Amino acid sequence: RDLFRLSVHKASAVIVPSEIVKADIVDKFSISPTNVRVVPEGVSKHFFSPIKTKGKTADYLLYVGSSYPHKNLESVIVAVGLCNVQNSRKLKFKLVVGDDIFAKRLAFFITKNSRSFVSLLEQVTDKELHGLYRNSTAFIFPSVSEGFGLPGLEAMASGTLVVCSDIPAFREVYQGNALYFDPRSEKSIAASITKAIEMNPHERKKRIHDAQEYVKKFTWEATAKKVIEVYTDVLSTVPPG
Repeated sequence: RDLFRLSVHKASAVIVPSEIVKADIVDKFSISPTNVRVVPEGVSKHFFSPIKTKGKTADYLLYVGSSYPHKNLESVIVAVGLCNVQNSRKLKFKLVVGDDIFAKRLAFFITKNSRSFVSLLEQVTDKELHGLYRNSTAFIFPSVSEGFGLPGLEAMASGTLVVCSDIPAFREVYQGNALYFDPRSEKSIAASITKAIEMNPHERKKRIHDAQEYVKKFTWEATAKKVIEVYTDVLSTVPPG
């Protein structure tokens, strides 16, 4: 943390992915807001490409990311279990989480609590990931804190509903294109999941379309352009010689 503080104060510019991260850095390290530049991340083009499906989405929810504690995965697993108790439609929950100590702890939690509806996936290709997004009933993002939230945008681009935590970063990045829940409440998570799976086809189609249109502005080309602008601004202030 001390090294990061020193780096932030010595840097001519600090690039961050969202306004919430900018505010956090300005507050914690007491630096000028003008030295912190927001450059959102981008969504790879292949997530927008159409893929063959079997007609309708499968009955599974999806999570993609790490399994660090702040990702709140144990709570969402419990919430999906509540949904399966309360609804006749039984959902599977697939998590693409890699293979590290946190994933192993999560696997132990799943086994200990007999959560047979949960499956952990370690490594998938980009094509497989696109298919997992596209064919899922909804993408679930239950973090208690984040700085951006790229997987949610990838899910939107793939044509999938996003159900996520009501936290500042997600509100900033996803705006009105997601269903929100209180990540500290398993009942709230379950209620939002139920809303997603019971949504009428017309509303579902409109939400997916609107989200796909919204996410088109998050391109890596736009990200690169903004990074170049930051470097150009910084270099223009360097004295010659």
